[in-house]
Amino acid sequence: RESFHTALRRSPEVASGLLKTLVRKIRQDVVSQVRASLERERMEQDLARAREVQMGMLPKGDLVTERLEVSGISLPAAEVGGDYFDYFQPGDGTLGLILSDVIGHGFYSGLLTMMAKSCLHTQGHIDHAPTSIMEAMGRTVSLSIQSGMLMTGCYVLLDPARGTLTYCNAGHNYPYVYRGEGDTLERLQSTDPLLGIPGRESAEHHQQERPWSKGDLLVMFSDGVTEAMDSEEEMLEEEGLERVILANRDRSPAEIQAAILEAVAAHRGDAVQEDDVTMLVARAL
Repeated sequence: RESFHTALRRSPEVASGLLKTLVRKIRQDVVSQVRASLERERMEQDLARAREVQMGMLPKGDLVTERLEVSGISLPAAEVGGDYFDYFQPGDGTLGLILSDVIGHGFYSGLLTMMAKSCLHTQGHIDHAPTSIMEAMGRTVSLSIQSGMLMTGCYVLLDPARGTLTYCNAGHNYPYVYRGEGDTLERLQSTDPLLGIPGRESAEHHQQERPWSKGDLLVMFSDGVTEAMDSEEEMLEEEGLERVILANRDRSPAEIQAAILEAVAAHRGDAVQEDDVTMLVARAL
């Protein structure tokens, strides 16, 4: 301002030039800010639509059959999350359940969860065995997404008629199986590495079989549950989840799910939700 006043006293022409330059710079800044604001608004609208699509592809409500009751939920930490859960009825009395977690959030993570749903329902009509489903998932992740994108996933096939639970776990959090007979908790440990690892595009997967009887309970979850942190950066961890499951083992899947969410929220307190929270709970009737 001082140099402008000095120029005005010494040379009105120079001052006029400086004023025009200043006005032009202000106009350019305003145009840039308006463009940036419009671009942010467009991106926010795109993310909001992507979230609507992603949430819309999840199962609508709980599933109840003569022998099974299932309840699931997903609470993304960002506009577009990287968690995905679903269940699939092949038509032979069995039920397939999947819960996966893409490493990261945002557009690409959301895109992969959409592709996972398509893969599940396409492959499920061809062969719904856990190994076939997970191998198809592995090919989808490896061949269709930018380099470096990885996904954990666990697929469980429940067969009430045979009394079996068959599963593949590709690096995902170990689901819990509560046994009504014996009052015990078991874990479905990993059978294979994460999906999307370079060089494993056509890798074979492995499945394991467990008994599945009336009163048994299956709890599948993403790491947003056990890694929920409070203001002191202390996590809920598996021990906290186990306490909630055992304390609510006689309740319905929806009630167990609500109790776990309540425990996660109570543990987190005022801390920000850092990761997606997703669960899938099933009970044998």
